[in-house]
Amino acid sequence: QLKICDGEYQIGEMKDSSELLKRKERPLLIYRNFVDVFVSRKGDKLYFIFVLVSTFHMSNRMMHENVVGQRMKSFNFIKQLGSGAWAVVYECYDERTNSTVAITAIPRILMKQTPKLEELVKTEINVLKECHNENVIRYVDSFSNEKTQFIAMEYCNGGGLEVYLERKKRLTEDEATTFLKQIINGFKGLHEVNAMHRDFKVANVLLHDGCCKIADLGFAKQF
Repeated sequence: QLKICDGEYQIGEMKDSSELLKRKERPLLIYRNFVDVFVSRKGDKLYFIFVLVSTFHMSNRMMHENVVGQRMKSFNFIKQLGSGAWAVVYECYDERTNSTVAITAIPRILMKQTPKLEELVKTEINVLKECHNENVIRYVDSFSNEKTQFIAMEYCNGGGLEVYLERKKRLTEDEATTFLKQIINGFKGLHEVNAMHRDFKVANVLLHDGCCKIADLGFAKQF
C-alpha cells in the first residue's frame, strides 16, 4: 500500500500507484501529474511524497528573475542551458579563471517552503565540495542573493551521454568499456566521501573532452 502524503499530512492510501491518475483530491492535484517523488520511512511504513507538476510551474515562474546578462561575484551569466523540476541551469563566464562554468539556480522561496528540498541542496553542495574525482562533476562555488541559491560547477563541452548515445545509435566495444570504467570510477569517488547518488541514469552523465562526468546530485545522500 502507498500512503500518499503532503509533507506531514496524510491524504490517503491506495493499493496501486496507477490509482494516482484517477484521484481528484484538491490538496495534491493528483490529476495533473508529478515530476519527482521522495520516499521516507516512519516505523514500518513507507511514505511517498510527490513533487507535483504545479510546483514545477511555480518554480519556473519564480525564475523569471532574468539573470542572463547579469554579473554576480566573478560570474557573467551568458545564456540558459536548460531547466529541471525546480532549477534552471546557465552557461556563465568566470572572470577569475577565464573559463566557462555551468551554474544551477534554485529559487530560495521554494527551498523555504519545501524543507526537504533545502536539505537536498545542502547535501548536493557538501558532496560536490568533498568529492575530487575526475569522473564526477567538479564543484566551483556556491552563493545566493535574496531570491536564488546558485551552485557553480564545471562546464561540460560534450553535452549529455544520453544525447550522445541517441546520435551514435551504438558504441564500439572499446568506447563502451571506456565509458563504463569512467562511470565506475566516478561512483568510487562518491563512495569515498560516503555519498550515494540515488538518481543515476544516462541522462545524468555529462561528457567533457570525451570523459564521463557523473552529474545532477540533487537527490544525493551522504552517510
